Formats: sequence, C-alpha cells, structure tokens
Amino acid sequence: MSLDCLVFLKKSQLCKRLTYITQYFDMLSEKYNIKNEIFVNKELYKNFISRSKDIISKLKESESKDIASDEQFEELNIGIENFLKKKLSIEQIYNEINRFRDKTYINKKIYFKMYNRFVSSITTKLVLKFALDNITITSLEVNCLDLKNKVINVKGFKLPLDSELTELLTKYLEIREYVLNLQSKIQNVLFIKPDGEPYITVSNNKEKPDCTRLFKIMNDILHNVATDLFASRRILEMLDKGIDISTVANLSGRSTDKCIELQRNYLSDAGERLQQFFKEEETGVLINENYKKKAVMKCLFCGKDVKPISEEWVLVQFKEDGPKHLACRECKGKNGKYRL
Repeated sequence: MSLDCLVFLKKSQLCKRLTYITQYFDMLSEKYNIKNEIFVNKELYKNFISRSKDIISKLKESESKDIASDEQFEELNIGIENFLKKKLSIEQIYNEINRFRDKTYINKKIYFKMYNRFVSSITTKLVLKFALDNITITSLEVNCLDLKNKVINVKGFKLPLDSELTELLTKYLEIREYVLNLQSKIQNVLFIKPDGEPYITVSNNKEKPDCTRLFKIMNDILHNVATDLFASRRILEMLDKGIDISTVANLSGRSTDKCIELQRNYLSDAGERLQQFFKEEETGVLINENYKKKAVMKCLFCGKDVKPISEEWVLVQFKEDGPKHLACRECKGKNGKYRL
C-alpha cells in the first residue's frame, strides 16, 4: 500500500493497518522466506514507519454526530474499567448511603461520589452491550433479572449477561436491598437512587429519565450523557451481524425506519466495501454473502474454492529463478516445476 493511499482511511484503521502490514510480512519472511526490501532493510523500515505515523498524525479526525467513534468507545470503556478496578469501594458506597440517611441530623448536603458512578457503570454497560434506550433502562424491574441463569429479560428477549455484568448486578442488588431497608420502601424498578426512588425527573409535568445521574460515569469521562451515540453504534453492529432489523428495533426502542436510516447512512462505507469486494474478486478472494461462513479464495490454476488458511496453500514456481506463485495444495499449480 502506498503512503498516498493511507489518507483515505480513518486514523484508527491506519494504526491497525500498519500493525497488520508488519505482521504479514514477518509471517511471509518466516514461513516462506519471501523478503520485502522495505522490511528487510532496517533503515527503509524505519523511514516507512516514521513517514506513515507522520501522515496519520496530521489527518483531521472526523467524528460522526450520530454514532460514537472508535476513540469515544475506547475512552468510555477504559474509563469505566479504571473506575471499577482502581477506584470503586463498596464500603464507601455504604458510607454514602448512611450519611444520606442521616442528613437531617447533620444538616449537610451529601455528594454521591461512588453510588451513582457504580450504578451508572452498570447502566452504561447495558447500553454498550444491548443498545437499550434510556426509558427502557429506567423501566426495568427487578424481576427482569435472572442471575442464576445469567440473563436479563427485556421486551420479551432473554439477553445473556456476561460474567462481569453478572458480578456487578449481584453486588448492586445487595446495595439496593440495603437502600430500600433504610428508606423503608418497596420498589419494583431495578435501578434506584439513594432515596429509593427511580432515576426519574419531572419537567413540565412529564416524567423523563434522570440521565445526568443514571449515566454519571459517562458524563465524568466524556462530559456528556449521549447514550444514543453508543446505542447507535451497537445497533449497527447487530445489523451487520445479520440480526433481523425488526428485532433490533424492538430491543433498542427505535422504529424500524430509524434503524434503516441509521444503517443506510453509516453502513454506507458501502462504497468502500464494494470497492474492496471487487478488488478482492480480481485477486481471487470471494466474499460469501452469509456472514456465518468463512470467505474462500479461488485457486488461479485449477479454479477451486479453497479456505484462506496456510495449510491449504503452497508456493510454486515454474523455473528455478522464476517468480513464486500461490496455488492450492491439491493441484500444486498443476505445471509448477518446483514446490517451495
């Protein structure tokens, strides 16, 4: 790939592409003794990497206003992970709850540094994993959870909980029970504030999710509570995996038309995909329409479709000092005189 072509890729894609290029040529060199002057010559290699990084650093980062960027997604995940692993203290959460309960006696406003961040770590992960909208999250009831089977029931769907969410929700249920006992309240909704009430605010006589607190951790990290950006990102991933659009719409709380519009607008790197498809087709790579099946490569000598794994291919050449060709293991290039 020429350096001039690199500018047409996103910054995040470029970094991955550079890593891939170096790994690919290392593999060719080690397994097949195929050398590339740029990667063999240390000076050329150094100049190549330096020049590539220089171009990448000067590119203007473009971020969609309707879907979270790779950088936002990574920053949010790292921020939540740092909080949960380095800063979270269950003991401090209980101390905050107790101080809040006694606020009428100490006449002092209580700030929740831990409780809301802990709860919002869970709710944010539910957005990242299932693309749930804010109203759905505030409406979840405690009986939606089945921690024994590690699932959460949402709109008729049994959604699998990973080990981290299961652990976090188990801890949260203990804290939730403690809050309700202190406040002498009974509450059906799953997520509650320290006073035992749902994460709901009232504005113009209308109830709406209290997103500032419900997604406090996101506000800390990204300085906004734009959960729809991350829900949109997850919706696209689900659609790209072939999940039925009506199912995605139902789960995410969006209309089918909205999902179609989102897919049309932001899976329309379709132009890039088509371009890549035809380029790969020219070189023998066929992309299967069924995402569940692996792509295949067409052998240029016998025309057979073969899995693109090293065990299925060999390098052959037609004369001792001639160019090396890739052929399937079955035909071995048919007339290839030498097999490497």
